[in-house]
Amino acid sequence: MVSIRTSAQYQPPTPRFILAQPGLAGLMENLGLSATLAWLDDEPLQPGRLYWALHQHRWVKAKVTRVLHRLDIHTLEQQSAERLEANGIGRVELQLQAPLPALGYAQSRALGALILVDSASHRTAAAVLLD
Repeated sequence: MVSIRTSAQYQPPTPRFILAQPGLAGLMENLGLSATLAWLDDEPLQPGRLYWALHQHRWVKAKVTRVLHRLDIHTLEQQSAERLEANGIGRVELQLQAPLPALGYAQSRALGALILVDSASHRTAAAVLLD
């Protein structure tokens, strides 16, 4: 019997290309992204906490570095906030461990959205729409 053990920091190489339709301009590969986020978890969003981001088929570690503001759903006004509660909607800045091929959600629903999953509880924490 043969077993292979890898360190926790090892990530196998991934292809650095994406097949796209003609005219799909503006594809970005950034470690820092701004986005609109709908918070789904019962635990409030705490900036700096580690999450997994699922974009298409790829998992990448991510942190919400800052909550820019939250949206009051009754008045549609932007309110300053340091965190988001369950069912809260807000604008955030994300920091990714590795770049993702992404577009703004208005340009591509597939490349402009991702899911945040809590790295400790494995619960779906947020639905994210990229700018």
